[in-house]
Amino acid sequence: MTMTTFRRTPLLVGAAILATALGVGANTAIFSVIEAVILRPLPYRDPGRLVMLWEKNPVFGGMLAERLPVAQRNYLEWKHEAASFSGVEAVKFANFDLTGGDRPEEVPAALVTPGFLDLFGRSPLIGRMFSANQPDAVLLSYDLWQRRFNRDPNVVGRKLTAAGKALTITGVLPQDFHLPATFEGMEPSRADLLVPLL
Repeated sequence: MTMTTFRRTPLLVGAAILATALGVGANTAIFSVIEAVILRPLPYRDPGRLVMLWEKNPVFGGMLAERLPVAQRNYLEWKHEAASFSGVEAVKFANFDLTGGDRPEEVPAALVTPGFLDLFGRSPLIGRMFSANQPDAVLLSYDLWQRRFNRDPNVVGRKLTAAGKALTITGVLPQDFHLPATFEGMEPSRADLLVPLL
């Protein structure tokens, strides 16, 4: 094709350029999703050995029947009896009102059992994980530590109020740590606070 042909058919040339741009953009988007969900290794120790356990109840229909949260009594029994697993830990998601300081805000939180981070082969960036006998403890996400505490290295031992309860900060999570997605293909779950469950 010559320049004269291009000048005579500008709509055709424009449509060809647009189709090419859309194709490249769509392929880039699809590859980004595949790379993030399938190809990139999870930031945990032995990610191929991690499984998520659910309860099943055929009384409910569809996906809900297959993916019910585990009842506390069943979790405790599985933790005690399960010889096939090196560890069984629990997580429950919630939103907490964070008050005190200069601005209240609602933040995503995760209630986790004390061995939760160990199961993933991770430890706090600063401080430590709470123990089973610390019901009023909390770990901060890196983002919340940066946003609300200006990355203060002396934040461990300070108090904050979440869901109307005074909590003592025991540590800060690494910047790259996130909770696993609860369903395939979903983004990893975000939690600004980790508090004791059970």
